[in-house]
Amino acid sequence: MLLRQFAGTRCLVLFLALSVSTRAASQAPSTGELSFDTFRKMLERVLETNPEIVKTAVLRAEAVESAREEAEAKRAAATLIQQVQAGATVMPSVGSQAAKFMIVQVIDYRCPFCQLMHPETVKVMHDRPDVRVSFLLTSILGQDSETLARFALAADEQGKFKAVHNALFTSRTAVVASDASLAALAKRTGVDWMQARAAMRSAAIDARLQSMRNSWERLKQPGTPLTIIGEDVFAGLTKSDELVRSLSRQTASGAGSR
Repeated sequence: MLLRQFAGTRCLVLFLALSVSTRAASQAPSTGELSFDTFRKMLERVLETNPEIVKTAVLRAEAVESAREEAEAKRAAATLIQQVQAGATVMPSVGSQAAKFMIVQVIDYRCPFCQLMHPETVKVMHDRPDVRVSFLLTSILGQDSETLARFALAADEQGKFKAVHNALFTSRTAVVASDASLAALAKRTGVDWMQARAAMRSAAIDARLQSMRNSWERLKQPGTPLTIIGEDVFAGLTKSDELVRSLSRQTASGAGSR
């Protein structure tokens, strides 16, 4: 991205400088063909005396790049919602299978803001039983985050995702990514630990994590949590009231529903 932005900025700077230097050259006495050395000196002089050219070029390039990335992120978010609505997703979910509205939430189990977001999401589901939430599990905070995500997916294979998901965010003591800690959590949530431990290393869970990683990269968001409701994308900790208002807008417009 930075290379593309640099290349675009450089081209724009040269174009603007060339436009100015060309006007300057047209006003200079005609001495035949303009040499490269003469042109370079004119270009340097133009940029030195008109530094705003560079600033203008950078701002324009940044605006173009920002608009392009925002459009790509919105398309990626819409695609995720469509996949969830069609049931074509590897993301674990909580809520009724017959729910009318779908929410996608990007989380990392070691993210403190995701932990703060958890009760807000629970409240939304309490207030709106017609909602189902699919969780895109990321590991942006490192290997321990991936281990916890693998355990959650292994629990999902046993029909225990909701219990494990809630426990990972509500345990009085932080769940660490060790066999002893996960075995204890498995016991508390009714998960077969030996089965889960084997599943955590399986190709199936590798594939689910890679699919979610690809979706996360397409969203082009730097952190978690991230909540997607229809056409609305909420970055960071978001209060339940704001999410419910978004659902009300989706209900009125018919967007985001099955």
